[in-house]
Amino acid sequence: MYDGLRGWFEKNCDLAVSGHSARQRRPLARAEFTRCDKEIWVHRWLRSVKLPEYVAKLAVEIYTKDTGFLINNASTALLTFNGQWGWLDGGGSFAHMGLMGMDEVVSMLLADKGISALWDQAQEFACRVAALVHAEDHAVCLEVCPQTLEVRQNARVHMHIFLRSSSRMQLKHSAAVCFRGARPQSATIVAGMPLTRRASCWSGFFYCLAAKLGQLYCMGTRRPFKDFLVNAAWVLNLLQAGKLSLTQARSYILQCCSGAARHLQLLDVLQVEADKLQIRDAVRAAKQALGLNLRQFVEIAQVQKWLQTFSTMQSRYQFLVLEGPSGVGKTQYALHVLGTRTLELNCAACLEPPLKEYKYGFHGGILFDEGSVAMVLRQRKLFQCAAAEVQLGCSATNAFTYSVFVHRTPLIVCSNTWSQQLACQSPEDAAWIAANTVHVMVREKLWCDVSQQP
Repeated sequence: MYDGLRGWFEKNCDLAVSGHSARQRRPLARAEFTRCDKEIWVHRWLRSVKLPEYVAKLAVEIYTKDTGFLINNASTALLTFNGQWGWLDGGGSFAHMGLMGMDEVVSMLLADKGISALWDQAQEFACRVAALVHAEDHAVCLEVCPQTLEVRQNARVHMHIFLRSSSRMQLKHSAAVCFRGARPQSATIVAGMPLTRRASCWSGFFYCLAAKLGQLYCMGTRRPFKDFLVNAAWVLNLLQAGKLSLTQARSYILQCCSGAARHLQLLDVLQVEADKLQIRDAVRAAKQALGLNLRQFVEIAQVQKWLQTFSTMQSRYQFLVLEGPSGVGKTQYALHVLGTRTLELNCAACLEPPLKEYKYGFHGGILFDEGSVAMVLRQRKLFQCAAAEVQLGCSATNAFTYSVFVHRTPLIVCSNTWSQQLACQSPEDAAWIAANTVHVMVREKLWCDVSQQP
């Protein structure tokens, strides 16, 4: 039936593909067929071809809106209603929420009398729908759409109704269950959870009653963890879909009991990585607010000459030392020189640099901020960028030893007191430092604001 309708469409959609050769016609017509309103074209097709009555009836049920079954002999069903509900402006359109977070939007909508009245009507409507299809259990919830809030900054509210029965339910016309002008959409899979399998027939119930991000109200005839068991996979699916917070997911996993230790370990890893991403985003936002990305740095001949040494293959390389008072921009200049994929280390109080996060081939350079002469002398092989692996974390037992390979990797040390520290070293150590270092004294700031340029 699909091929018949598409073949007829390809021959009769002259307006869509006019002006093209016969060779180009078919792929263009097929592409147009995927975008066209099939409800219009199926009636034209049936008027122009002679088909058996049962085939024509089936074609209309498949391609015409509101003639197929909304619920067709199913024991479970999830209905979703999307209407003009939410935070509206005076003209009846969705108001722009600006930079408001989800928690602020939820608090604001919970205090709104219109949303409260909507919830009262939603509960009564859910009971009527359950009685209409003879469902034994049902759940209903109102929630804010996170995607709409993130993309369009609109607080749009939608409703879910989950129906469950020990017998088969049937509902043909969506017009019979309209709610405030919104017709429902039926789903068999939600957040990666199938709703029709016997083993997961309660997953839709849990989906409606779980404390998801943006949830306003929920109600059900059954209670999760009390009247039905919750599978830990359902919790992880909601977490992956961005509908649960890590804190709420942890609470549910503890109540699931089965496999709790394994799942909690996974949540710990996710929490650590989420914290890293949050800090990374905060750093990026701070730099943008402070205008650090708009700075234009000066060029230093010694630094450019040092960088050129890494363009050729050598057995070892010198490292760069930027020495100067605080506030002249040594750290930002070093990050500018090394590029975006720089590993920045705080070495103010360590005798050995922490390089476990270093990845050869990924990091374009290493910045040892507030590095000391003593630290460099303890790891001479490392700071020579030799063509060999270097062991770090060595101790009497070497229980925590790890290796790094930094050959041909630019290394920069920023320090306020490098010369004073070097004066306290032995002549042999001072000579080794001088032979393996490109030392640049910085006495003035290393940047100028782009906005201040003529």
